[in-house]
Amino acid sequence: IQLCMEQNIPLVIDADGLFLLTQPKYSNILSPSTCQDGAEKASKSVVVLTPNVMERKRLQGFEDQWDPDRVVVVEKGSVDHIILPSKGNDDASSTVFSCDEIGGLKRSGGIGDV
Repeated sequence: IQLCMEQNIPLVIDADGLFLLTQPKYSNILSPSTCQDGAEKASKSVVVLTPNVMERKRLQGFEDQWDPDRVVVVEKGSVDHIILPSKGNDDASSTVFSCDEIGGLKRSGGIGDV
């Protein structure tokens, strides 16, 4: 994750990667200060998180540590949401886009999100 941010490589994180972000050793890896370490020459690469409902619940409480200029959350569910965290990381002031189109009715494991 750190290498991708330093090299300005966009990154999509799902499943085990999302779980990793909830672990104490890695919980601040998306913070503004960590995103800046060693990356002065790099522009801001984007990190896209793709949690399902349960993964999103596990991530709550960590969102206030994320760099809102880099992190985008695509919440998967019956209606998919793209959430752009606000500077204050207040859910009420975050920008949310929804897709109401009906997709596949069954999301089989291992088929990917993108």
